[in-house]
Amino acid sequence: MLDFKGRLLGLAAERAGVKIDTPTLRDVAAAIEWRKVSLVGLDDLRVRLASRGAPGALSVQQTLDLVEAYEALKDERRAMDFEDVLLATAGMIEAEPAVAMQVREAYRHFVVDEYQDVSPAQQHLLELWLGGRHDVCVVGDASQTIYSFAGASAGYLLGFERAHPDATVVRLERNYRSSPEIVDVANRLMRGRAGALRLTAAAPDGDGTRAAPAPDVRVYPDELAEARDVATRIRNRIDAGAPAESIAVLLRVNSQSAVYEQALGEAGVPARVRGARRFFDRPEVREAVHAIRAAALAITDEPLVKSVSDVLRSLGWSLEPPAGPGAVRDRWESLNAIARLVDDQPPGTTFRVFADDLRSRAESHHEPPSRR
Repeated sequence: MLDFKGRLLGLAAERAGVKIDTPTLRDVAAAIEWRKVSLVGLDDLRVRLASRGAPGALSVQQTLDLVEAYEALKDERRAMDFEDVLLATAGMIEAEPAVAMQVREAYRHFVVDEYQDVSPAQQHLLELWLGGRHDVCVVGDASQTIYSFAGASAGYLLGFERAHPDATVVRLERNYRSSPEIVDVANRLMRGRAGALRLTAAAPDGDGTRAAPAPDVRVYPDELAEARDVATRIRNRIDAGAPAESIAVLLRVNSQSAVYEQALGEAGVPARVRGARRFFDRPEVREAVHAIRAAALAITDEPLVKSVSDVLRSLGWSLEPPAGPGAVRDRWESLNAIARLVDDQPPGTTFRVFADDLRSRAESHHEPPSRR
């Protein structure tokens, strides 16, 4: 079985005559995985690509040619990827009654966790294993579906009682992790959504003697304004005596760290990034910094915005972000963060000065102490 698709996809790209970089290659691999686990053909993939956009700089047809070349090359080498294992297992049970009988005699009861993130291919295999029986227990929360972009659907969880009319439903709605204030926000956020639970908090209000503060929800015009306000509030807390190591900023995606690192630095707040590479340690950012420094040696009289934009465009950046999540979008976010730094430069800043400032930012990204 293939450990990863990258190497074979690279060979398939050569066969199809398609030039492809590593981020785009990863996104093509994701498209292949979505097609298989969603049990759809190339025509459906074409429709999806036409509506959401093809990976990187590829056209829809180039992507389809690459997918077909990958499948043909894989068949020639008699290899399988992970999705093929699911499909082949289902195919054997469907095509061979003896295999189906053996599986159903050996395995009677099934438990499926995180059922809200089951894909059509996984659901199909589960149904084949069961063979019309109802000896199955599933655990899930439709409000926590996070893999729909990869083909998962909460519909199987929401429709479980219709598929299994005699099922016993146990609602686990007592929350042991969060304060009542947090639970109340969660309930209000999910109210009216299909399958939403009505949670109650097991923890007491606050510390038992006083209520904890309600979550403070704020709206900002852009992410830089948000980051600067967060940094200012942190600075004020530290100045009031709060230990810096008791304060954390949680980010949804790695690409958000750059603007927060910038804002915290401006506010003089020491920070440590956990669970991800620091911004200037990312390969695409290092590549951009080197390219900008090299270009600054030759470009002297062009506007700063044009100089930086030209360099970033040569690395694949564009004004408009690519559609959908994935490696190409992550790369764009990193390069776009550099493009946004131009907006914060004082009037009259030259390309050379900007390049030097960028180098200084990169070199100062050693891990600082977390205390004040």
